Amino acid sequence: MGDRGWLFGAALMVTVLIIVGCDGDGMLPPPNGNGGAPPEGFDATTWDGLWLGQWNNATFGSQGPVGVQVDVIQNAAAAVGPTQNGTANVTVDLDGPVFGQIDPDPIVIGVNWDGEGATGSVNDTQIGDVAVSVNADSEIQVQITDIPGGGIESVTASGSREGNTISSAYLVNFAQGGPANGTVSLQRQ
Repeated sequence: MGDRGWLFGAALMVTVLIIVGCDGDGMLPPPNGNGGAPPEGFDATTWDGLWLGQWNNATFGSQGPVGVQVDVIQNAAAAVGPTQNGTANVTVDLDGPVFGQIDPDPIVIGVNWDGEGATGSVNDTQIGDVAVSVNADSEIQVQITDIPGGGIESVTASGSREGNTISSAYLVNFAQGGPANGTVSLQRQ
């Protein structure tokens, strides 16, 4: 089957992308008109910035660095309390032998967020079609489908954010043979 490490890294990075809307890092957001208290629900502004880490494929023993840049755009007309909403651009750069292949180009995912969470997707990337979601409890879900080459059917990942750390586990489902699994971890810089 070959080394498919880049796929799990990609899935995990997509998971990281979802963090754009998660809350729970223990830091207060900027003043928001509700006495300085954190807004209720999902607050994407706590994810803004650079996150760096590593992907590790436990099945094949491959690994590589990961970088995620989250640029949150808050809707000024609805920037107060639990009615917050906006968009974010999340750039994921997976390095190393992703999916046992070459280092893919960075992926930019457009994300929409509100008080309930965040969702985003991008199609036709070097690693396939990527969909991510994050709920108000910082639980992250990622799915990659339509992966080029036909050897991999899908990748799924789930994880969470605690403070300045994002941890995720992923599963690569091959067209033939058993699955591969691994982890991705990121730290806020």
